[in-house]
Amino acid sequence: MHATANRSFRVAASFAARCVARAGGLVVAVVALTAAPAVHAQGCTGDIVANGVVNGADLGVLLSYWGPRTADPISAACDLDGSGVINGADLGLLLSNWGACPATVSGIAPTEGCVVGGTQITITGTYLGSVSAVTIGGVPATNITASGLTSITATTPAGVLGPAAVRVTTAAGTVQSPQTFTYMPASVSSIAPNAGTASGGSLITITGAYLALTTGVTVGGAPDRKSTRLN
Repeated sequence: MHATANRSFRVAASFAARCVARAGGLVVAVVALTAAPAVHAQGCTGDIVANGVVNGADLGVLLSYWGPRTADPISAACDLDGSGVINGADLGLLLSNWGACPATVSGIAPTEGCVVGGTQITITGTYLGSVSAVTIGGVPATNITASGLTSITATTPAGVLGPAAVRVTTAAGTVQSPQTFTYMPASVSSIAPNAGTASGGSLITITGAYLALTTGVTVGGAPDRKSTRLN
């Protein structure tokens, strides 16, 4: 079967001939295969080797454990339908879930940051290892890094004040976080000291929120001369 460019396929098992031939103890199931768009239910049935994708590695393991389920935990993992026997039904389930496992997002942290961007967030969930994009309010995030299958870090872009949807795209599609990221304005709560000499040179400390990306400070309209500490 040939794959069409930029199109994902799953292999759906259609048991056109459900006959089993036994020759020298070898069981051979005759299966007709058809191609269909890759669609998964929640979870990842068939990901026996737990690497975030159902593929030939899982197929090889399942076939090597063909027959009655044993006490071996891998054998139990191959019994996808829980029938006690690894057979054509399990093969059909594996093939119907062929491809990347569907990602889920359970949350993000922190859930707010400065409107100018630059906040590093951590996105947690499942099957996130194949992440290709993260958007905040529809704008691409940067510095995207996956840590295994359950965590992503990314840096927020500049945004618009208020809540913004967080979406993650993987090889299996795009999923949205149940939590939004809220863009907040920079704010100043205090200045200390609040008086100094007319000639300048006083060191002042400005305290507030989301000041880390400040690019400049003016006092009475005149640029600060590096005598300001931001908290």
